[in-house]
Amino acid sequence: LTVKKNVLEYLQVGENTLTLVTNRNMINVTVIIANKIIKNATDLVSIGKNQESLASYYILGNDIDLTDYLSAHGEGYNSGLGWTPIGIYHDVTDGTAFNDTFKGTFDGNGHVISGYKINRRDELGFNAGLFGYVYNLATIKNLGLISNNDNTTASFAGALAGFNEGKIINCWTNVNVSNNYGGNSYRIIGGFVGRNMGTIENCY
Repeated sequence: LTVKKNVLEYLQVGENTLTLVTNRNMINVTVIIANKIIKNATDLVSIGKNQESLASYYILGNDIDLTDYLSAHGEGYNSGLGWTPIGIYHDVTDGTAFNDTFKGTFDGNGHVISGYKINRRDELGFNAGLFGYVYNLATIKNLGLISNNDNTTASFAGALAGFNEGKIINCWTNVNVSNNYGGNSYRIIGGFVGRNMGTIENCY
């Protein structure tokens, strides 16, 4: 299917249903318009760049291996802290706590992200995961996550997401997550999601 430019101008970001009519039949086709196709670690990190990017629509274009990016010589090593979660909750009472949470849509398109690694006892060790705080407007779907590393966090932390208020659909993980925080805090840890107050559907 080729969608002409003059038709694209009428389509919205996200899923659009087009009805194709011929002399013999009629069929509905779903056309997905994404803000960006994610192809590598740099693209993935860019989702957390600002509030606009955190509320955008993404499709994963291929499998991504984060091993080199998070290794000692990689851009994402962070002095050994590893992955910076996409979507951050700020523990404040001035009305900005949810400003930098993930509010968009991430469609893994059946692909897998591997090589995930995190070792945080800092503020970002709370609500930690590939996605940190998933707001109630957000959707994550059709994604697999693999890690052969020992991943350590603080609390309200998981593999795919730390704290979920949105929708997580058709996803799976194979990730070890444990607690390394020495404070008197709740140690709420999950191999999939740390804490869920949203919807998790058809996942394992």
